[in-house]
Amino acid sequence: MRSLIVLAAVAITGCAVQPYQPILQVQSPALTFEELDHISRNVNSSNCKNIDANIAFVERQLQLKGLTNRLPENLNNADRLYNSTAKSMIWALRVGCNNPRRYDKL
Repeated sequence: MRSLIVLAAVAITGCAVQPYQPILQVQSPALTFEELDHISRNVNSSNCKNIDANIAFVERQLQLKGLTNRLPENLNNADRLYNSTAKSMIWALRVGCNNPRRYDKL
């Protein structure tokens, strides 16, 4: 009888073993449109030094908002505005950093 109880306890414990997962999984929220818009208005040649990190940051914001690989036609107006602002930032960096005079003052 004692061995039956031990066997049952081992079986139950063995079923409960799961891989470790942290209790608190920190995921930073995406920027609001206002924050993203403020950043996009300040894109200039100084952002070219870290172009890859800056583009990755903007792409991460799209991912956090769930807008990656979504067609603009299928988005509501708020998401469409967020998506277009982020995409224009990415292209401003890609095009602007390959054209050193793009951000010169006229």
